[in-house]
Amino acid sequence: EFAHGDIKTLCEAVYSRLAGVIEDEARRFEDRPALEVEIESHDRFAEDRARIFRGRRKALVAIADYLCGGERRPLVLHGSSGSGKSAAMAKASGEAKGAVVIRRFIGVTPDASTGPLLLRSLCLQLSNDGGLANEMPSDFQSLAATFHTRLASATAERPIVVFLDAIDQLSPDDPAATFTWLAEVLPPNVAVVLSTTTTPPGLQRALTLELEPFPDGEASALLDAWLEDARRALQPRQRERVTAAFERTGLVLHLKLAFEEARRWPSFAESEDCVLGDDVAGTIDALIYRLSKDSNHGPVLVR
Repeated sequence: EFAHGDIKTLCEAVYSRLAGVIEDEARRFEDRPALEVEIESHDRFAEDRARIFRGRRKALVAIADYLCGGERRPLVLHGSSGSGKSAAMAKASGEAKGAVVIRRFIGVTPDASTGPLLLRSLCLQLSNDGGLANEMPSDFQSLAATFHTRLASATAERPIVVFLDAIDQLSPDDPAATFTWLAEVLPPNVAVVLSTTTTPPGLQRALTLELEPFPDGEASALLDAWLEDARRALQPRQRERVTAAFERTGLVLHLKLAFEEARRWPSFAESEDCVLGDDVAGTIDALIYRLSKDSNHGPVLVR
């Protein structure tokens, strides 16, 4: 307790109670190798994307066949933005067995956001020794050469599989963005799977796999899984609004955004209160409109 207006005593009480907790937590900190943290970040991202996954068996089977088929060219997974490429890459990389599997999702971490840092991280993981960080070359061409040298260490007993998701997220002026540095013919016992919306010049001769529009049946199953995970249910008329919005685009991202809005609807909500956009941008607009209502954050803050 403290006297009215005695802010000094209040502040000291808060400090004394929180400082002990913070210091106790700080004593548990441990230095971890940067490479270990990087790998863990991408593994965690993949696990989150694949935690609730439905359908896409055709694409997953095609990727699995590529990994064990002996093909020496890279495989490029094509799909429009929001079609679910990252989830498919996460699921496929999680199902890859019997090989050294390396996966990076472009933009998820700073070291996976530019070509030089990405290659450096891949080289370190391929060498299985984060302690070599100081020995890595600094220029991009030397990093690319080191990357291929590391790939060439693959054997029949130790094959190497590399998954690179969303390579189109690299900046156009990034030295890695063209992918001319990636060999058209990979070393033996090596497979590389990439996903993108547009094919860069260096991958024009790669194998391609189109990620088809998400079927309505699989979309319904995925929506059911999300609702079950959120412990929510929709009235038939509300569910029809969500599925109708998805059918206009066929994009998994659109379905996800529509679900995130619909999960907030009370069962008694009138149709005019169940607002969804006609596409991804429209659904985001509807989200912003809802947040800008006075009953939420208000227009001033949201604008």
